Amino acid sequence: MMKMWRAKMKLRGSLMRAFKLGGIHKHTTMQSKTYTRYPKIHDVHIDEENEAVRFTFTLPDGANPELVLKQEWVFKQCFGNNIEIEGKIKKFILWCYAKDMETDIDFDFKKIQPHCKDKIIPIMCGVDRSGKMTVKDMAEEHHMLLTGTTGSGKSSLIRGILTSLILHKSPDEIQFLLGDLKFSEFGIYRRLPHVMGVFMDAKALLPPLQRIAKEMERRGKLLDKLDVESIYELKDKPPTIIVCIDEVILLKDKPKIMKIIESISCIGRSNGVYLMLSMQRGDAKSLGGQLKNNLTFRISGKQSDETNAKISGLKQSVDLDTAGRMILSTKEGEIMIQVPYMNKKKAKGLLDPLKVKQEKLELKDVEDRKVNEFSIDEVFDSEPKG
Repeated sequence: MMKMWRAKMKLRGSLMRAFKLGGIHKHTTMQSKTYTRYPKIHDVHIDEENEAVRFTFTLPDGANPELVLKQEWVFKQCFGNNIEIEGKIKKFILWCYAKDMETDIDFDFKKIQPHCKDKIIPIMCGVDRSGKMTVKDMAEEHHMLLTGTTGSGKSSLIRGILTSLILHKSPDEIQFLLGDLKFSEFGIYRRLPHVMGVFMDAKALLPPLQRIAKEMERRGKLLDKLDVESIYELKDKPPTIIVCIDEVILLKDKPKIMKIIESISCIGRSNGVYLMLSMQRGDAKSLGGQLKNNLTFRISGKQSDETNAKISGLKQSVDLDTAGRMILSTKEGEIMIQVPYMNKKKAKGLLDPLKVKQEKLELKDVEDRKVNEFSIDEVFDSEPKG
């Protein structure tokens, strides 16, 4: 007991040293005297199972929270590189880990599925520092932005998210519109009953997006008529629609498309229409300020430099040498994750049994293309009932 107490006192002293070195304090002047007020340390918890220490502290009133987030380096100097900071305004939690995160994690849907059961739109993100699989609910976190340079693991992450959703949800529950502007990512999702279509360029993508805009309008009128806030309150729920576009930056000069995408970001959530957009870096100039502000659910991998990391909205730095190491940013804050690796061959093996067989449909080449064309009328052929 005494040994644990002494360990905690030493750790508390190390944290106070970090506050002093980083200038994390607030000067207060009273009666011509200036006092220095440091953050109040509420708890020092030693987690022996995960080989980690958790500090809980609050800033003094008037202290700028950016002092904590910008001075990450000083915590690393005192506790090592394997740290994680949670918090935004006043209360912060600092985790310090004895070991680095796992680096080689294979996609295993059996391990992911238990974390999906209580969520409307379960999004497989990755494994956190404690080894726990992190699955977020898109219905709570809103629209997604995925960023990262070539080799960051972004493609593997997208495959993992789409595949796990398709394996967990039926076509009546979720539908995807896929924009494959690099001609390389989404071919394996053709002929799946969950997929409205895979489109390779702006010209092909515009008509289905226009139909989704009309469907959003139809759903909005229905919600107003039934006096409910979301499609998930309806007795007969229409399927969630996820518009997933890889390298959305290639559409920045297509105002008609970007206007619809921005509209989805503003009003799509209550109508059950969500965005999952990916690009190498997520700057406001490329996306437009309003759209970027609505993409509050972000997963960011390595960037080409620290400047691009900040442009993409990262407060923490990412290990640039580790593929699949990413920062998950939600309304709760930022955490480091390791994305499970999933190549196309594995994804194809999981998805092929679900595909519509061409030979059964006896389609000609022209008709075969229609399998991957989006028809809103076929998907939503009747109005849901309240």
